[in-house]
Amino acid sequence: MNLRFRALDAIRGIAASIVALVHLTAAGYFFDIPIIRNGGLAVPLFFVLSGFVMAESYGQKLDSRERLVTFFIRRFGRVYPIHFVTLLALVVLEVIKLALVRHGIQSGQEPFTGANSISSLIANLFLLQAIIPFGDYTWNGPTWSLSVEFYVYALFAGITFFSVRSRAPTIIIWVISGLLLLLLEMTETRIHLTSGRGLLQCIFGFMSGVLLHRIFMKNSRLLARYATAWEVGAALLAAGIFWFAPFGDFGTILSFSAVIFVFAGDRGRISAALQTFPLQFLGMISLSIYLVHFVILSVLNGAIRAAQPAFKVTLMTDVNVINFGPAGLMDALAVAYLLVVIVVATLTFIFIEEPFRLYFNSVSRRQPARYSIGAGIAQIRRLQVDCSRPTTLLRV
Repeated sequence: MNLRFRALDAIRGIAASIVALVHLTAAGYFFDIPIIRNGGLAVPLFFVLSGFVMAESYGQKLDSRERLVTFFIRRFGRVYPIHFVTLLALVVLEVIKLALVRHGIQSGQEPFTGANSISSLIANLFLLQAIIPFGDYTWNGPTWSLSVEFYVYALFAGITFFSVRSRAPTIIIWVISGLLLLLLEMTETRIHLTSGRGLLQCIFGFMSGVLLHRIFMKNSRLLARYATAWEVGAALLAAGIFWFAPFGDFGTILSFSAVIFVFAGDRGRISAALQTFPLQFLGMISLSIYLVHFVILSVLNGAIRAAQPAFKVTLMTDVNVINFGPAGLMDALAVAYLLVVIVVATLTFIFIEEPFRLYFNSVSRRQPARYSIGAGIAQIRRLQVDCSRPTTLLRV
């Protein structure tokens, strides 16, 4: 039975919420908080978390072709349905924009051009938007990380299948990808995340998580003493990374690995706070938060851009920064936006994410598969019951 890393679940949810806020350019006080402005650093954190969790779930199990096929079916069912639905929503918005343009109402970039071109749409359908070097974010911008991670899953599966008991291939790939990231930093070479740097970042981060899992399983008892002190230090390290952004990709990933090592123990008082239902719920719907927020943001920004000429008022300034009132009003907009994101993410979790995850899990086991809305609601209820029980420490 796989271990459950509850604190890490909550951290993923918090990080996804920060990403949702960083993309909202509303000129309030939130807009200037460094932790929000540097929210993109959550993505390397996701990569390390994914590698760590995948090593726990599949590190010793991909030892046959049947299990390999099961792995790919499950990974597809986990990420693609919600990706497809959010991409489809953006296509619908683009069609609406095209209709508005034909009626003389402009709303930013011309429909089906630039970041939302037909060629990039095809790439997005196959999760190739950060594998093929487009040089910029396309359609649902945050899914660039989903693109590289999906194919790193294949790399991980291949390594595990062919060398299930050897760490040498993982270490070699980890070293090579890390050295390449260091080379880019030392030479100050600017490469966009969608043009290769993101793939390198994902490989190094994911493999860091895989190796970290092995280190954790052998040394987690070190966290038993002074668990809360360890967690306070790890929390301060994470806050410092987000506040000051002191490192490049290489240093950021290694630092986040240390944070994950500590919180994987689920032993201290900060972990206990992270195991409360609201934060666990954020972790449960974190993928939906990450994918739906850009759709909601596209609706909001599009509506504001369309309203400006229609009502002859300035609602956006300084390169698409939303600014139509005092900072407090803009912060209220940010809070309302985040609440809407969480509500919509809850709905997509219930109607899309969880039903299709279970559907493809059944397919992978060659069992009768059916779509069930009740699956998502049942999962939320189970989480409520789970969080109402006394906190249990990780058993290793």
